[in-house]
Amino acid sequence: MSLLQAPQLPSVEYLATGLVNELADRPEPFMLVFDDLHLAESSQVNQFLETVLAYLPIKVS
Repeated sequence: MSLLQAPQLPSVEYLATGLVNELADRPEPFMLVFDDLHLAESSQVNQFLETVLAYLPIKVS
């Protein structure tokens, strides 16, 4: 939450890497769902998703 209150948001790569690391630390398999992607118009959202999907842990379906 503190990242959202910072004067400048962290880079897309930093956020994507953080999410991938958090997902990799989860002990059980799970499903990750991105809803309403057709509403995303930002190139940063696309870059974030490309990075996350490229390094997604195997246990995520």
